[in-house]
Amino acid sequence: MDGIDISEDDAPEITIISTLLGNGSIDEAIDFLIRDLDELQDTIFKEANTKETLMTVGEKISSGKINKAYMADEHFNLHFTENKLDGKAGSALRLAFVYTYSAIKLKEHSRIIRSWHAVSEARKYIGYCFGLYDPSIHTSINRAQKGGNGKSRKNQEVKEAVIEALLSMKQKKGWKSTSAATDAIIDSVLDSLKSKGNRFANNRDDLIAEIRNMLEHDKEVKAACESPFIVG
Repeated sequence: MDGIDISEDDAPEITIISTLLGNGSIDEAIDFLIRDLDELQDTIFKEANTKETLMTVGEKISSGKINKAYMADEHFNLHFTENKLDGKAGSALRLAFVYTYSAIKLKEHSRIIRSWHAVSEARKYIGYCFGLYDPSIHTSINRAQKGGNGKSRKNQEVKEAVIEALLSMKQKKGWKSTSAATDAIIDSVLDSLKSKGNRFANNRDDLIAEIRNMLEHDKEVKAACESPFIVG
């Protein structure tokens, strides 16, 4: 899993931290995740048996069906491709299940710090699901989407290409800097924009400047750059 990259076997202080947190605390946190997933499954998705779904997720991870590409696709669908409420909620729920399963397995292998990180990610996507069906939040989302429709399509194409490249080319320990991320994804972004006839594809230097600007100031691009992966 990316994000906090601490070797719990090599760092003595991890033993102390783990003792302070206690396995009971992580067990309780995971129990709460499962309860929330039960509620989501029952009240929103009208599906049942969270434990069976978690088992299926585990099988798909073991078989390679859930990997980095799968996670990148779900992240991209959630933020850009999927416009329908149920579709967004479905992607968020699938991500929540992957992170919950990862939290369980990491805890079982005494990777407590990483398990806590997985719990945090699962909570985020569970909260996203609940938020999508909250009337007040849903109104804000609709208003934001309408505002986004007025943006330049060319700039939006750049943003989507950048996020897709960042997620699909994610480094194991994360990007060292915005410059490193830009250098890594520039060719992929150029190819994507050329296929769409985007004006940024005609000037590599302008595109590099635009990508770096997005990495510094655009919340969604920054989130994609910092997004962790647990599987793969």
